[in-house]
Amino acid sequence: LIRSMRTLTYNLLVMFIFLYMFAITGIYLFRLPNPDTVTPEQQAAFKQLQEIALWPSELEDDPYGNLSEALFTLVRCMSGDGWSDIRNNLCVASRLGLIRASEVTVTTFHIIWYILAAFLLINIIIGAVLNNFETTMRQQEKDKQKRELQQDIERELAKKQERLAHLHSDKESDQSDR
Repeated sequence: LIRSMRTLTYNLLVMFIFLYMFAITGIYLFRLPNPDTVTPEQQAAFKQLQEIALWPSELEDDPYGNLSEALFTLVRCMSGDGWSDIRNNLCVASRLGLIRASEVTVTTFHIIWYILAAFLLINIIIGAVLNNFETTMRQQEKDKQKRELQQDIERELAKKQERLAHLHSDKESDQSDR
């Protein structure tokens, strides 16, 4: 696990860079206007959005209202939690003219993010952990082979020392017999 930390840190940094870029893009494209400063036409569109939308009627939690909300929304989308509801609500907001992006842009943005996050970035992290696990297992196998080789060498050395001691005792017994 410790060996994986460096690789995981780099992967998380790349993931955060993509998360940040998509959050900034989402804020630019999908931020709803402030309900307190909108024109009467936009106020009517807001009321209509509140009736149609699948999120709470207060609309205090604009999914792309600020950076922290945008980051949270993208993490929710990455986990697969309600990303289609967010997309549907933003498509309604697009139809009502409350955001500057078209429905195609909303859908394309969220599908690209979901594919990038769910299939590529998370699998890169899993791949890094598995790669480091495999490297650790290979190293342990090499260490085991070294220990076995060392034990074999020690056994052979012990046998040779035993033979040498036996030869030495035979030689001494031959000399004492003479």
